[in-house]
Amino acid sequence: MEIPRIVIAGTQSGAGKTSLTLGLTALLRRRGLKVQTFKVGPDYLDPGYLTRASGRPCYNLDGWMMGRDYVENLFHRMAADCDIAVIEGVMGLFDGADAVSSDGSTAQIAEWLRAPVLLVIPAHGVARSLAATAQGYAQFEPGVNVVGVLANQCGSDSHVVILREALNANCGLPLLGWVRRGGLPALSSRHLGLLSATARSVPDDLINQLADALSSCLDTDEILRIARHAQPLAII
Repeated sequence: MEIPRIVIAGTQSGAGKTSLTLGLTALLRRRGLKVQTFKVGPDYLDPGYLTRASGRPCYNLDGWMMGRDYVENLFHRMAADCDIAVIEGVMGLFDGADAVSSDGSTAQIAEWLRAPVLLVIPAHGVARSLAATAQGYAQFEPGVNVVGVLANQCGSDSHVVILREALNANCGLPLLGWVRRGGLPALSSRHLGLLSATARSVPDDLINQLADALSSCLDTDEILRIARHAQPLAII
């Protein structure tokens, strides 16, 4: 059975992956979809946030500690009854256990699960350079399928137009979402695990605010289409 799936990866830590993943998950739930979330790496804080957004337990996928067979089996078992699986990456797309391979990285999980990747790029202070960044990430490892860009920290409407045109003209990747600077409610600090995800620290109102903020600037229809047309999964 094929499982619609999408990876939300970033160019770096702090790019905005978590806020965008939470908002997208909430938007998909509003459509009546069962969303199964996953988090790359050993992180135990973001899975709590993702559990709050999806209404289902979030599971970690760590290629370095778990190995490929375990990751693939866990993904199949936990996502078997969902309408779409949303996988939040860790750090930058290619950051993992060492400097010369994809071990332990988001890229490794995306390749193993043949999952299309949406790349979150901070857009403050850049225009055409955004396309150069996107192209570099898309071409860095042939087995990783970067399919679109989510631009965070955008400026004016005209800035968004420039970013979209730059992507279309220079690397062919679509701009599937954008967020203005200050356009998303702030998440409480998760540094060092000082505040875990509870109904108090991550209230439903915060999740709804994230979804509302993204509802007009995220191409949810296209993201769903991409997720549903992911490459066939390996047979387990």
